Amino acid sequence: MFKRNPILSYLKKQNIVEKVKKHYTLYRFTYQNQPFKVYLTPKANKATVIHCKDSGDIIWEQLYPFSGTYGGVGSNREKHFLLKPTFEKGIMTIVVIKGKPATITGFGNGLFSSVYSKDSDKIFVMSEKEFATFLI
Repeated sequence: MFKRNPILSYLKKQNIVEKVKKHYTLYRFTYQNQPFKVYLTPKANKATVIHCKDSGDIIWEQLYPFSGTYGGVGSNREKHFLLKPTFEKGIMTIVVIKGKPATITGFGNGLFSSVYSKDSDKIFVMSEKEFATFLI
């Protein structure tokens, strides 16, 4: 059984917005003596693929079905730059993709980490559902 993330509850209760951009909102706060930066993106769906690149960029790829297939022959794809999160030593940085993306790729490049790692020297990228159960 997963425990609920107290950071998520704290984030929702506080007015801690630092920056609002077209493709994300940045929250900066301290919770239990741990500084956080949380980037919250627009809502993804089962036709959304998030790519974490070696350059530090995060790319949003939206698949548009044609003939009933996602990503197959006859489908269209649209990619756009989502954000380039900055890492600061001592601050836990998390990118939360709202909704349920099809997949998140690029965790093996050394810059980004999934919810299943506890390496605080990386930028965590996860879905909203994964963040809801992410405990530090």
